[in-house]
Amino acid sequence: FMFSSDEWRDGQNVVPKYGFYQLFPGGTNGISPVSPISENHTWAKCGGTYVDNKYYCYNVEGTWTQYTLTYTVLDATSWTVLKTQSWTYKYSQSDSEESQKARYVPSAVGYDPASDKLYAFTHRFANSDDGQMAVIDRETGELSKVADTRFVSATACGADGQIFAIGLDGNLYKVSASGEFTLVGHTGYYPTRDAETNCGAAIDFRTGQMYWTFFGFNDSTDRDYNRNGFTGLLTVDTATGAASLSWTYPRLEYFSALAVQNAHPSAPDNIYDLAFT
Repeated sequence: FMFSSDEWRDGQNVVPKYGFYQLFPGGTNGISPVSPISENHTWAKCGGTYVDNKYYCYNVEGTWTQYTLTYTVLDATSWTVLKTQSWTYKYSQSDSEESQKARYVPSAVGYDPASDKLYAFTHRFANSDDGQMAVIDRETGELSKVADTRFVSATACGADGQIFAIGLDGNLYKVSASGEFTLVGHTGYYPTRDAETNCGAAIDFRTGQMYWTFFGFNDSTDRDYNRNGFTGLLTVDTATGAASLSWTYPRLEYFSALAVQNAHPSAPDNIYDLAFT
């Protein structure tokens, strides 16, 4: 899901073209929309995941004193909105039931095919100090806390149910179903510290290859000084944590969610090349 691009700023006015786009490893065929695009299609700025021809997405709009968290389920063929639910957090009514449902905002969303569960790593709005791991109710979009955790910038799950998470420290972790983190290794890259600028990740269930659509920096000093940032597609070795740049996006495109379609281990072979949305 693309939520920003320098190309949108061409001309006198900024015209957002939010939506789901297709891209390929190595940059072959560029980046092209697969869903309707519109400044109103803010479906997945907080992240999302793909399961059985549906996208499960979150978006947030507002400020830390009052914001609205929205859950949306989309048909990935017709792009019909199948479900939507919103909750508004108000600082002045922070103890209300509705505010509590919106208190933690997803920064990364994933799907575990072994347990058939959707999960999310969440954080307090505009705050990357810490977070929570939660299970998502597909029908309502409500988040049920599993454990308190570190802030997670991106997540993906393997075909065997192993959850991986990338932290702000640039490390890749294995995460248990109960929210326990085990260090795998450093990726060699440093994601942005902006809590509301999310990155997406996905694992091809057939090959085990992990992909990370990245915004960040090559080293910690550049991140500290907010210089030389870039966006691009990385491959991640889930055995060591080491990441490699597949290609750099041409117009500083930002993607908050990543999915590999037609990659479920029980799905029939796809005769087409691997594609991301």
